[in-house]
Formats: sequence, structure tokens, C-alpha cells
Amino acid sequence: MNGQDFYPEASRSLESLRHMRLTALLHDMIGDCGKVKAGRALGVNYRTLSRAVESGTLTDRMADALERHLLLGGGSAAAQQRERVGSLEKRLAELELDLGGGLKAAVEEVKAFREEQARYRQHVERRLLRVENRVKEGAVSPQSGMEPEAPKLPYVPRRQYPQLVTEEAEPDEGQVYGDATPVIVEWRKARDAYHRASETGTEVEIRNAHERMLWLEVAIIEEHELTLPPASYPWGREERRVQDRKRRGEVIWSRVERKKALRRLWVRRVLTLGLWRN
Repeated sequence: MNGQDFYPEASRSLESLRHMRLTALLHDMIGDCGKVKAGRALGVNYRTLSRAVESGTLTDRMADALERHLLLGGGSAAAQQRERVGSLEKRLAELELDLGGGLKAAVEEVKAFREEQARYRQHVERRLLRVENRVKEGAVSPQSGMEPEAPKLPYVPRRQYPQLVTEEAEPDEGQVYGDATPVIVEWRKARDAYHRASETGTEVEIRNAHERMLWLEVAIIEEHELTLPPASYPWGREERRVQDRKRRGEVIWSRVERKKALRRLWVRRVLTLGLWRN
């Protein structure tokens, strides 16, 4: 005698619950994917599945197939759980991708900052070396009966941002700009010439003066890595690239305008039999 003999009502209730659960699973599967795909998932043919649906009863084979499907993770609850896990995994992958992109950008910014600091340190070291050389050149050799004079330290101008080029010349700026000083002096002259041409010169003279000034600015930005006015803070590497491309574009535009001006001048001379000069 087993437990079912002692509790027949309980056994029938459990069996009824089992039947209801499996029947509900069967209907869910058919509603989700149809009878053909549901039969394939359960491992039964279409006729067996249809007979179970129409009769409302489950054969032992059908019940075993449904229970096996439940054990393997089937059913609407399990499907919802899998869908939720899949959604969470997808979201986690997206977050990892975003984090990776942000981390990469941060690494690039740190790298650029370190490069900028290294260039600035080299600039300062070159300035210090020039100062030391001047000190050595200015030292007086000891003479007989005389004490050697102490070397005079040259005046070193202090700038908060030595990379900034000033519009007007300043005392001892050669110690600040170093090798870039001659180019800066020429740039100031070219800028003044461009302003004068803009007021009184011909259009061809204006374009020529403008192009010369632009090429000097390109040299200051690209070769010497300095910042031109009216900027109040040194440009970074990317900003220098932008400013360099901007001036090269203006050179192309200025050349186009100069060609137009020369063409107009030639037409005027032809029409006036060479009497038109300006």
C-alpha cells in the first residue's frame, strides 16, 4: 500500500494540477509559435498534438514531452525570465561599450596633456640652456692682481604664458621666443603692410600682402608651436591644427581673389588701350 492509497483525494488533486499546468503550457506554446513548431519543440507529430488539444486530455507521451520541455527551461515564465536575462546582458554589453569609449577618450586626453607638458618642459629647458650659455660668455677672466668679477645674470622676462605672441614688440622678447623671434618680427611687419595695403593699395597688392602674412602665421603656428593674438590662452595641439588649416584655406581663397583682380585689371587695360594702370 502506498501514499496514494492513504490519501486518494490529495493524489487526484495533484494530478489535476499537473494536468492543468501541462495543458496551459501546451496552449501557450501553440499560441506563441503554432502547432507545427510546438510539435517540433516537444518531439511529437502534428496529429498527436492536435488530438491532445481537441480532446482536452493528455496522453502519457504528451505529458512526458511537456514535462521534459519544462525541465529544459520551457514555459511562459521561463521564456520571460530568459528574455529578461537576455535584455540585461544586452544592456550590460552596451554599458561596457560606452565605458570603453569613455575610457579611450580619457586616455587620449591624458596622452595629449602629457605631450603638451613634455613640449613645454623642452621649451623651458632650451631657454635655461641659452641663459646658462650667456652667463658663461659674459664671465670675466681673472687678470693678474685682480679678483675675477662675478658674472652678471641677464634679465629674463617673466611671462605667465610664454607661448603667446604679442602684437607689439617687448623688451628682451628674444629670450622668450628664441628661434621664432625673427619670424615674429617679420610677421608684425607683414601685418602692418597688409593693413596699409587694405587702406590705400590695389586689390592685387592687398592679396599679395595678405598671403605673405598668412604664410608667416602658418610658420609660427606649425613650426614653432606658438599662439597668435587675440588668443589669451595657449592653443593645444588640436586647436593649432584647426588654426593652421584655417589659414591655409584663406591662402587658397586669397589666391583665387587675386586671379580675379588680375583678370579685371587686364580687361580694363585692353579696353582703355593700356591707359588704365590701377
